[in-house]
Amino acid sequence: TQRPHIPCIQVSNARQGFFEHADFTALLAELPDYARPVVEFAYYTGWRIPSEVLRLTWPQVDFSAGVVRLEPRTTKNDEGRTFPFDALPELAALLQAQRERTTEIERRLGIIVTAVFHRDGKPIHYFRRAWRSACRRAAIVGNAKLCRVVRPDLLERIPHDFRRTAVRNLVRAGVPERVAMQLTGHKTRSVFDRYNIVNERDLREGVSKLAALHGARPLALVAGGQQGDNEANAGTLRVG
Repeated sequence: TQRPHIPCIQVSNARQGFFEHADFTALLAELPDYARPVVEFAYYTGWRIPSEVLRLTWPQVDFSAGVVRLEPRTTKNDEGRTFPFDALPELAALLQAQRERTTEIERRLGIIVTAVFHRDGKPIHYFRRAWRSACRRAAIVGNAKLCRVVRPDLLERIPHDFRRTAVRNLVRAGVPERVAMQLTGHKTRSVFDRYNIVNERDLREGVSKLAALHGARPLALVAGGQQGDNEANAGTLRVG
């Protein structure tokens, strides 16, 4: 017997969340000290927090070469990855400060800390509760009786949104897509395109560039064209 046809509904689960810089800095100020370097690193690199950022060890950070590496078969797509952090001053300063902080803890506690990101020398497995609390504090001002939501987007943000944000920032900066995919670790173009979502701000900036182009055209040329049209019309009327 022939099976009955059951229609399927396609559900798109692709999120479109991004961090604008103002929202990012507001969130960063509300996070606990141990989580800030993790979040900042993810914001710049777009690397996955649970499986890549939190598992980074100091042997993977090469200060002499100015790069941080992920070895093959340690990433989601099994491919290695290199990020030249010395080309980005903010990221270089972050890793240097984290190295100094780690050295201080090792001397004070008499231990060896292999993890780049840690909580007083102890591994960070995740910080979901601290994340949610920080997002809420950064999004809402006031008290329980009288409060106002000033950054509503932060109430829905998740750590994985840094991945989308890094892709968009790289594209905005004019980085070739092939290079951007190597930096963030996107193996397929389809996934990269899904993250490189154009938002309303990008569209507005595009139209603003179009307006600048039109505004740069000489007004005399436009006026001359109009004058020529008027004369042509007048000549037609005289002949008729």
